[in-house]
Amino acid sequence: MDHNPIIDYPIKFELIEVRKLMENRNPEVVEIIDEEKPIFKCKLCGTIWEPETGSGKLRYSYWQCPEGCKP
Repeated sequence: MDHNPIIDYPIKFELIEVRKLMENRNPEVVEIIDEEKPIFKCKLCGTIWEPETGSGKLRYSYWQCPEGCKP
């Protein structure tokens, strides 16, 4: 006797958003406030800045405090 089981209960699927977290290239000086925009804050002087990300990539210079702070 061939028996093909029938699933008579609902199957629940969850869609999980997977995204790569931004890697902080200057963690001694820069705090990432918002990864999506991005918005950075200098840990030394408190300056907040939002680098231009038209290309979708952040140049190394974007990871430097605009005021020139160094650890």
